[in-house]
Amino acid sequence: RGWIEFPAQMRMGTERWFELNLRALTGGDGAIYGALGLLRDIDERKRYEQELFAAEMTDPLTGLSNRRAFMAMLRHMVAGGVPGCIALLDIDHFKAINMKFGHSAGDRVLVLFAEFVRGLARSNDIVSRVGGESLGLLMPGTSVAKAEAGCRRILSELADFRLAVGGERLAITASAGVARIAGTLDGAIRDAETALFLAKAKGRNRTESECRMRMVWAGERPAA
Repeated sequence: RGWIEFPAQMRMGTERWFELNLRALTGGDGAIYGALGLLRDIDERKRYEQELFAAEMTDPLTGLSNRRAFMAMLRHMVAGGVPGCIALLDIDHFKAINMKFGHSAGDRVLVLFAEFVRGLARSNDIVSRVGGESLGLLMPGTSVAKAEAGCRRILSELADFRLAVGGERLAITASAGVARIAGTLDGAIRDAETALFLAKAKGRNRTESECRMRMVWAGERPAA
């Protein structure tokens, strides 16, 4: 008993969702002599559910997945032991941009930032908006060195771009913190946030990683 949901291929090649409930028909002696089935078309309901799920997992301004989706994907990578890196990228002086040019200009900057990161990330990387002016980047199967190089490329191309705002050509920069995906979810986030804080403290428009921080704490000289 119970409803079973399934997609069915239609004659014209389209797909529709149905649900089916089957119940055995028994005689007076308890023997089954047939079955009664009830089939219902639930395609419209499934489309609404899919749209609701997409809305719950999508940032409406940038079209990227949101923090909830990002954390779910990171949790999956940590639990599955998937090697890779996490990067947090944050627009520099974003509050000053909002104060000088207004929130509509700030929204344009955020959309541009999202397009840069999404356009320059690898096809299997996951880009999400994880905060007001912050994006998260999950890079499965990537070393810290390659993740840093990828972030530096994004920040370099972003810094070379000028956005026309209020009769001015606005320069936009961002900072990035990179960490390995290992140990725990909270640990990976903490390491990336600390690396991002270091990038901001060292002048912004730069990339730092948890590996560089560990080398500094150990008294080693990191490579330029």
